[in-house]
Amino acid sequence: MRHTLLSSLIAGAAMAMSLPDAHAQPHNLRCDAHHRCRPTPQYSYEACYSLAHQRGWTDRRFDARGLNAFIYKCMLGQIPW
Repeated sequence: MRHTLLSSLIAGAAMAMSLPDAHAQPHNLRCDAHHRCRPTPQYSYEACYSLAHQRGWTDRRFDARGLNAFIYKCMLGQIPW
């Protein structure tokens, strides 16, 4: 009886660990002024990222903070296309 219970617990744990977790997938978040965030599609981040590069932002270390701020403002709709 113990072996059956133990093997079913191990099988259940292995099965639970093998299932994909929906929360483990990375999402880009769009947040408003009240810190309510919701996932945004990947293409909006990529569009803002490419717009930042077109406007002169680079991936260099000293540009990282400005690049991130630009992308954040772009995703909020504060940067004109």
